[in-house]
Amino acid sequence: LSSETNQSPSSCFGAETSSSPIVSVSLQPTKRNHNGTDDVNATANNSNDSTIDNNCEEDEEDFEIVADLSQFSGTLRISSIGGGIQKNALSKKKTAPQPEEETGADVPSPLFFTRKVTDLFPQFKKSERKPSVGIEQQLKTKEDLSEKNNCELDFVNEIESYETNWMDDNDKSNLREDFDDNSLGSDETKQAIVAIRRSSGIIREKTGRRFASPYLQMNLFLSNLSTELHMACASHDMPMMALLSILERNPKLAASRDALGDMPIHIFARNEMLALSEELEHAETFVHEYLKIVPDFMTVPSSDDGLIPFASAIVTWIEQSYSNRDETISKNSELNLFGTSTQNYNFAPSPLPTGEQCLIFLYPINLSMKPIVLWSLQILSFVLDELHTMRTLHRRRKTSARILNETRKHIIDEISSLPLFCKTILSLDSTEELHNLLPLTIITNTFLHENSIGPWLIGMFYGDKFSRTRAVEFLELVSSWGVDDLVGGHRRWFRIDHDAFVQNRTRTFKAFANLPENITATRVIGKKTLERATATHIVQYALNCRIGEPLVLGVLVFDGLFHIILLFAYRFAVLEKDAQKSGISPSALLVYLPAVYFIGRDVLTLASIILSSKQILSLYLRNPWTYMDIMSVVMAAWTASDQSESQQIFGRSIAIAITIALLWFKLLGFLRYINKQLTTFIASFFEILGAIKWFFLVLMVAIMLFGDTIETILKFNNTCSEGDFEDSMSGAQADFCSPQPMESYLRIYSVVIGDVSLDDFQQTTFMKSLFFFFTFFGIIVLLNILIAIVNDSYSRAIMRSNGLFGKARMELVVRQLAREYFTVPKFVDEESQHLCSIWTIRKIFGFFLKFTVMSIIVSVEVCLIIFTSSFVNNFVAGKQFFGVIFMAVTTVYTFALVVMSLLCFDKYSPLDTSKMKVFRFIHNTLESTLAPVRHALAVDTSMQETSIDFDNLDDWAGHLKYLEVKTMQVVEKSADHLRSDIKAEFKASEERQRLKLNTVVDSIASLITGNK
Repeated sequence: LSSETNQSPSSCFGAETSSSPIVSVSLQPTKRNHNGTDDVNATANNSNDSTIDNNCEEDEEDFEIVADLSQFSGTLRISSIGGGIQKNALSKKKTAPQPEEETGADVPSPLFFTRKVTDLFPQFKKSERKPSVGIEQQLKTKEDLSEKNNCELDFVNEIESYETNWMDDNDKSNLREDFDDNSLGSDETKQAIVAIRRSSGIIREKTGRRFASPYLQMNLFLSNLSTELHMACASHDMPMMALLSILERNPKLAASRDALGDMPIHIFARNEMLALSEELEHAETFVHEYLKIVPDFMTVPSSDDGLIPFASAIVTWIEQSYSNRDETISKNSELNLFGTSTQNYNFAPSPLPTGEQCLIFLYPINLSMKPIVLWSLQILSFVLDELHTMRTLHRRRKTSARILNETRKHIIDEISSLPLFCKTILSLDSTEELHNLLPLTIITNTFLHENSIGPWLIGMFYGDKFSRTRAVEFLELVSSWGVDDLVGGHRRWFRIDHDAFVQNRTRTFKAFANLPENITATRVIGKKTLERATATHIVQYALNCRIGEPLVLGVLVFDGLFHIILLFAYRFAVLEKDAQKSGISPSALLVYLPAVYFIGRDVLTLASIILSSKQILSLYLRNPWTYMDIMSVVMAAWTASDQSESQQIFGRSIAIAITIALLWFKLLGFLRYINKQLTTFIASFFEILGAIKWFFLVLMVAIMLFGDTIETILKFNNTCSEGDFEDSMSGAQADFCSPQPMESYLRIYSVVIGDVSLDDFQQTTFMKSLFFFFTFFGIIVLLNILIAIVNDSYSRAIMRSNGLFGKARMELVVRQLAREYFTVPKFVDEESQHLCSIWTIRKIFGFFLKFTVMSIIVSVEVCLIIFTSSFVNNFVAGKQFFGVIFMAVTTVYTFALVVMSLLCFDKYSPLDTSKMKVFRFIHNTLESTLAPVRHALAVDTSMQETSIDFDNLDDWAGHLKYLEVKTMQVVEKSADHLRSDIKAEFKASEERQRLKLNTVVDSIASLITGNK
C-alpha cells in the first residue's frame, strides 16, 4: 500500500505542500476460527510504503486495513494491492469458480474491512446509495487509470458510505471499516481509490436515517474530484474572507462537485465552526456571491442524506430533541375519538423512521436552539429574501423569474416537509427564542404551508398546558400573517406575491379543516385557551366548512323548527287540555314527537361521548345548557301527558310555568349557535353574574345593616305599639315593625330601586340621618358601581365576541360529530372478524336511527298539515295568534322537507345524477336556495378576516379602558423581549470572541508543537 497526499486546505493559500507521508496504513491478516471468532495478528506499519506478504491461506483468513488518520488531511490512494491478494484477484478473473470442497471457507474480497458497527446495526448493513459520479466520468477515469497502470480495471457503479467506529478516545484514532464482496461491484477489481475526508464535526456519521456528530466517513469513489473551494469550506479555521477570495478568483468552483456529488455549499452548510466563529453578515455575503453564480444551488440535494443545503443541521437537531426521552408512550396516543384512532396517523415520506410515529405525542423537555440550527435558519431566510430580490430585478425576464420562483418554492416545500419541524420550533422552552425565530422568512413561509398541518397539532392539543398554549399560538400566527410577512416586511411585494399568499393560505386552511379530529381535539384544550383558538380565522373556517355542509344545515334547520313547534304546540296543548280531557289531539302529538326526537338525540350524544372521550364527557356534563335542554323536554312531555284531575291546580300551574320558561331558554340556547350578537349578549350576561358576586354581597350587607338599624330604633321608641299597629302606622312603619325580618329587608331594597318616600323616615332625627346616608351610599354609590361593572363586562364580551361565538359553534359541531359516530361508522379492520361484526351491528343500528328520524320528520309534517287545516276549517276565537304561527311554520317545514329530500336523493342515489341535466338544474337551484340559509346562520367560508364594527357601538368608555389595559400589556411584553434580545446578543458576542480566542490559542500551540 502507498499513501499519496494532496494539498491541504492551508496549502491552497500559499503554504508549502508537505511531501512526507501523513498517514500510516497496514493490512493485517485476521484468522477466522470455525467457531466464528476472530484472531487478529498485528503487523508493523510502514511509514511510506507498507507492503504485506500474505502467508495465510485465503480460505482461513480475512484482511482488515487499519489507517492511522491522526495527522491525515487529504486523499488516500490505494494504488496497488500486492502479494496474494492481487494474485487471487487475477486468478478469479481467468479461472472458473472452484467447488466449495476445494476452496474451503469463503474467499475474502480483495478489500475486506472488519466493521463493528454492522453488528450493532444489522439493518443498515446493505444500505443502498445512488451513484454520485456520472457514467461518463467513470469511463474517463477508468481509461486514464488504465493507461497509467497498464492494467484492466473494473469500477463500481454505486457509491456506498459506511459508519465508522472510533477505537479509542485519543487523538490518534484508528478507523476500521469493512464492506461485503458486493461493495466493489465485482471480485475482479484489481485497483481502487479510497478517499477519506476528515473534518472536525462538519460532516456527520451516517447510520441509516439517524445522524450524529462528529463524523469520520470512508467513501469508495473513482478519483479525487474535490476542489480548492471544497477543502476550504471543510476547514474549521478558514476565514470567511478567504472563502470569498477563492470564489471571486475562480467562480466556476461554485458549481463543481466532488466525487460524492456535493457542491462546496453543501460542505459549507455542515461546517458548524463557521456558524460559531464567524459573523452572520460574513456568511450572508458568501451565500449572496454564491447565489449570483449558481442561483439554483438550493435545489441540489446532498449526497449523504438527500436534503437541501442547511437542512441537515435542522434534521439532526429535531432527531436529537426526541432522542432523550423515556421509553413509555403518552396515554394520549391511545385515545379513540369518535371512531378515529390517533394511532392511525401516517407520516409523509421523510427522513424520520416510520416507527417513530408516536413522537407526535411526546414533547422535548428543556429544548433550546443550537447555534448551527439558528445559523441555518437565518441563512435560509436570507436566501429566500435574496431570491425575491433577484426575481424583482429580473421580473421582465420571464425565464429567470420562473427559475427563481421555483427555487424559492422548492426550499419552502423541503423545509415544510421535515417531520415535526413546526412542533419542535413551537416546543422551544424559551419564549424569547421562539419570538426571535418567528420574523424569519423561512419560518413564516413554512408555518403558512399546507405541509405544516399534520397530526402533531392534534398531539399538542392533547398535551400539557405548555403544548396547548403553543399550539394555539401557531393557529393565531397562521391566521394573522399576511403577504408582508411571507416576502419580508422590509421588501416590496407584487400581485404575484399576493396571489401566492392567498393560494398558500387557502391550502393551509383546507388542510386544517380536513385534519381528522381537529375540532374534537381543539375542544379539550381549556376554557381560556379554547376561546383564543376559536377566535382565530383558521378554526372559524374549519367550523364554517363543517356547518356549511348541506346535511348539517338540514339538521340545524329541522332542530330550529322542532324548537318552535315544541314551544307553541305545548302552550296550545296546555290551554286546550281544560276543554278536551280524553284522546290525543294533534297538538299533543306535536309535543310528543319533537320531545322523542330531542330525548333520543341527547341520549345518543351522551352514549357516543361516553365511549369516546372522558375529557369531552366532563365538559358535556359541566355545561349548564345540557341540563336545560334535557329538563325542558322531559317536563314538557310529562306535564302534557298528565291528565290527573286530582292534582292541585296551583302545583300544576307552577310546573307548567316552569316548563314554558325552560322551553324559552332552550330556544334561546339554540339561537346562540347561529347569531354572534345573541351569543355575545348571553355570554356577557353570565359574565355579569360572575362579576357582581362581590357587589351583591356588599349590597346584601348594606340592606341588612340599615334594615336592622331602623327596625331597632322604631321598636325601642315604642313606635311599634300594638294599639295603633294597624291604624296609625304607614306601610313602611308596618314593614319595619313586622315580626318577620324579611319585611324590613324588602322595604330597604325598595328604597334602593327607587321606591322611596321621605315621610316614612321622619320619626326621629337619627332616622333622617340614616335615610340620608343610605340613599347616598345605596343609590348614588352602589348603583353606579353596578353600572360600571355591567359596562366593563359587556365591553369585554364585545371584544371577545369572535371567540365566544366560535366556542358556541364548536360545541355544536362536537355534538354533531358524536352523533355521526353511531350513524356513520368508519375505520374498520377487515382482517379482524370481531371488529367486522361490531361494525356490522353499528351499521344496522345507524340505519335504524336514520329511519326513526325520517319517520319522526314525516309524522310531524302530517300532524302540522292536519292541525293547520283544523284552524282553517274551524276558526276558534282567541286562537288567531296560534293559527298564524302554525301556518307559517307548516309552510317553512314543508319547503325544508322537500329541499332535504332532493339533497338526500342526490347524495345517496345509486344513479349518477351529475350527468343528468334535470338533476344538475335541481342541484344548482337547491344550492342557491341554501345560500340565504348559510347567510342567516353566519356560515362564512371565505378567506376574509372578521372584525368588529366599532362605529356602531355606543360603549366607548369600556372599549377605551379595555384597549388601554391591553396596550400596556403589549408594551410590557415588548420591553421584555427587547431586554432578552440584548442579553442574547451580548451572550452570542461573548461566545464568538471566546471561540476566536480558543482558535488562536490552538494555532499557537500547534506551531509551538511543530517547532519542537
